[in-house]
Formats: sequence, C-alpha cells, structure tokens
Amino acid sequence: MRRTGRPAGMNSMTKLRTLFLFLAVAATVPAVFAQSATFEWQDEFCTFRGTYDPSKISEARIRDTRELIDFGTGLPLQTDQAVFDVKDLGSLDVNKLDAEYRTVRTKLESLQPVDNPYFRDLRQRHLRTLDASYRLKRITLLAHTKPITLVFGNNHEECFSQWGRPVIEGGQSLLDAWRTLVDEQKLNNASPEGVEARYQSRYNSPERDKWALVEVLGFGWWNCVNDSIPYVEDDGTADEEFKKLFAKVESECDEP
Repeated sequence: MRRTGRPAGMNSMTKLRTLFLFLAVAATVPAVFAQSATFEWQDEFCTFRGTYDPSKISEARIRDTRELIDFGTGLPLQTDQAVFDVKDLGSLDVNKLDAEYRTVRTKLESLQPVDNPYFRDLRQRHLRTLDASYRLKRITLLAHTKPITLVFGNNHEECFSQWGRPVIEGGQSLLDAWRTLVDEQKLNNASPEGVEARYQSRYNSPERDKWALVEVLGFGWWNCVNDSIPYVEDDGTADEEFKKLFAKVESECDEP
C-alpha cells in the first residue's frame, strides 16, 4: 500500500507562521534599541558611561542632575572678597560680585535635576551655601572701604569680636589685631622667621595701615567667618545616587 503523505497545505501553513514570527520579532528590535542610550561624565581619574532608558528619564534631566552635583566641586563664587597686596585694593568690585551671584543663582534655580528627595535636598543645600558665601563675601569686600559694614556680620560673635571690631575701630586696635594674627600665623608656618620679617617690612612701610586692613580682613576675619559657611561636603553620596539613574555604569580609569 502506498503511504499517504502530509496534507498539501501543511508546508505552506508552517512557512507562513515562521515568516509571521520573524516579522513580529524584527519589528520589536528597533524599539528595544530605542530604549537604550548612554551618558558620559568624568571625575579626576575616571570616565564613566551610564546606560539608561530614555523613555523613563531624559538626557536633559540627567545632564542637569550632573551639573547640580558638580556645582559643589568648587567655590560657589569666584569674585575676590579680599586681596593679598595693598596695590590690588582697587581691583575689588562689588558690582562684579553682585552680577556673578545673580547669574549663578539663576543657573542653580533653573536646573531640572531628577525629582527625588535626595536631589531636591541637594539643590537646597547648594542654595544655602551660595547665599551664605555671597553675604559674607559682600560684607568683607565692602569693609575695605567702609569698615562699619562689618556690623552686618556681628552674628558671628567670635569673629566679630576678634577681627571685625578692630577693623571698625581702626588705629591701634587694628594694629594690635594684626600683631595677634601674625603671631598665630607663625605658629602654623614652617618659616616663622619669614612671617615675622614680612610683617616688619610691611609694618614699617608708609602703607602700614592699609597692610593691617588687608591682612586682618583677608586672613583674620575672612578665614574665621568662612568656617561658618555650610559648604556641601563631597562624601561620595551624590555620585552613588547619580549612578542609580542608570541600568549599567562602565568606567575607564587612569592610574592615580
């Protein structure tokens, strides 16, 4: 007896199903790739590449989040509030400081980082640092020509008593504060005799009073109140929170 073969339409049906399955899978491939993007950033030693899903988070959000983190890597304001030489007193410019503050604060407020509790708090901490730095820089800068301005910093009681009040009083009070400052500097300097020689040279110069003002404001007063500014410490938490935004993070690092 002749063996009966498969029904004539079976092979065609199987091929159609296979073709349909192939087309269905192929159609999903672009979608899968479209959901994968990379963002690159650097620190002192490493380059990082994070892979993320752009349907869940935008590159703009990631970029602004990175900018928010990097805002804390330096001083919030670069305009000088003091000088190291009396000949540079004319370079102090309160208008430049005001303009920089407005620009930096506007930039910080305009950032749109990832909206979660950590980064919301981080922005507020940076704003507090910026505002405190600006306020004390402005007071210090203006005090070079209007010493009475330091009364606006008298909530820093110890700094005001030791350094601010002598600047306002001027004369022998300021000179005494300068002498105290020099003695403190000598204790923490590898060449105390060099510190003393520099002091004697400036003390005996025709610009003695200007030198006293520059030294006490720049090193006594400013170093004291600067310690009260709530700088955001880089303890690594921000970077770890940032990496959580990515499905995968790869890095290439130079030898330190």
